Amino acid sequence: MKNHFLLANRINIADIALFPFIRQFYMVDPQWFAQSDYKSLRGWLHFFLDSELFLTVMKKR
Repeated sequence: MKNHFLLANRINIADIALFPFIRQFYMVDPQWFAQSDYKSLRGWLHFFLDSELFLTVMKKR
């Protein structure tokens, strides 16, 4: 993997803008996504899904 994020080695507007769409795509069929050839994209997605910020914001009350 050349970059840890979509366009560079740091979070940028592309990562923030595309995260909700990739997450929704993943939520439709997590098993397919897990078995896909998109290894780097899976790592990228889980970086955000496992982040403290995301977990705090998405916490159900």
